[in-house]
Amino acid sequence: MVNISEFKEKIEKIISQDFEIGFFGDDLNKTIKQLTETKANSVYSWVEEVKKNNIVPIMKNRPDKKYKGTPLTKILSFRKEITISGNDHRIMLIKIKADGYIEFHMGKHKYYDKLRRELGLTEKKY
Repeated sequence: MVNISEFKEKIEKIISQDFEIGFFGDDLNKTIKQLTETKANSVYSWVEEVKKNNIVPIMKNRPDKKYKGTPLTKILSFRKEITISGNDHRIMLIKIKADGYIEFHMGKHKYYDKLRRELGLTEKKY
């Protein structure tokens, strides 16, 4: 079982920026507790690869739309699929171009689809 505080601190340490990153998700803390050390290490490695610019971001060229007050043209998002306790989950790391990482999301597919709609990455609604 992975310690919630240690998991979040490790992500923050990898990102290493002057301001805090927000952690969000449906049952995020419960999901973190269900991670094995191997899965947690996989997440850490992925965040390191994002930080090193080795992962291509998802971008949306929609200057007319905003995410939490920021135009979508300035938002970069990075996505990872992961299976936790037999359930498919998605991780999304959100960054503002030329600035910093603002959010780490981890949740099941329905949560991820809601987030994608907020980011203008899909128009599909349930």
